Amino acid sequence: IHDIIRDLAGRGMGIIIISDEVPEVFHNCNRIMVMHKGRIIAEFDSTVTTEEEIQNCINMAS
Repeated sequence: IHDIIRDLAGRGMGIIIISDEVPEVFHNCNRIMVMHKGRIIAEFDSTVTTEEEIQNCINMAS
């Protein structure tokens, strides 16, 4: 499935991935939004952030 996602994204299509697996999202997305109770609480650019920063945001929201 990841190959299909990369192929579609490479053709300019926008893809929405909903996952609780930070590494999966980090390595397959260029823009990452963290949601809590149905609201976006943070947005990250995967080229300038780390998996740890995203995970810390998730942990603080829980």
